[in-house]
Amino acid sequence: MDSKAEFIITMDWPDNHPDDLDLFVQDPAGNIAWHRHREAGFMVLERDDRGGANDFIIVNGKKISSPIREEIVTIRGVITGEYTVNVSHFLATTGLPVPATVKVQKLNPTSARRAAPKGCGLAGPFKAPTAPSQKPARRGLLTRGKRDRGG
Repeated sequence: MDSKAEFIITMDWPDNHPDDLDLFVQDPAGNIAWHRHREAGFMVLERDDRGGANDFIIVNGKKISSPIREEIVTIRGVITGEYTVNVSHFLATTGLPVPATVKVQKLNPTSARRAAPKGCGLAGPFKAPTAPSQKPARRGLLTRGKRDRGG
């Protein structure tokens, strides 16, 4: 399997915010990628941001706090059907709703049909895979204790 991602799903919330938000992505086969199951089917949780807890990077041997609040899931192979993306307000240290943005991006656009490159030894044309539903991302406020995994 080619290791490049076909889709990337990002969720971000205000920089330096102490609360921990979690991204859950379910594919049409029922696999769910999340912080306790980072690899599920063709999906990988690439970055699990824990808000203010343990959010640092090492630069030249020094531990530096990272202000960026972002979680990332990549989809490396496409299964035809509906994908569900949910957000959980996992740790609410402030006790207030947190504004978050979720974005779904297709990284490798394909046409409906394509031919194999000359000299590669493959016969063509090849049919491009069907992409997951590309519904617009929603922006809103999250509240503690509500988690819906779709259904």
